[in-house]
Amino acid sequence: MQLFIAFIISLTVTAVLIPPLAHWAPALGLSDRPGPRKVHLVLVPRIGGLAMAVGILVPLLASVDLVPPVAGLLIGLVILLV
Repeated sequence: MQLFIAFIISLTVTAVLIPPLAHWAPALGLSDRPGPRKVHLVLVPRIGGLAMAVGILVPLLASVDLVPPVAGLLIGLVILLV
């Protein structure tokens, strides 16, 4: 049951973050511009990974003890995010 609750929290956080981040993406320089080698014709926000990383971090920090393996996972996740 604890994993299901963590999944629901993660899904909710990610779904809530995507619309505002997509709105702010052009101002933050997090958009992919169209070009001759691209398929899209308009700006495409590139923020899905950021929203998913926050969606993973929130329930993880709320429900798991920070033992060394978990701390290593969090450090690796933050390094990949940056």
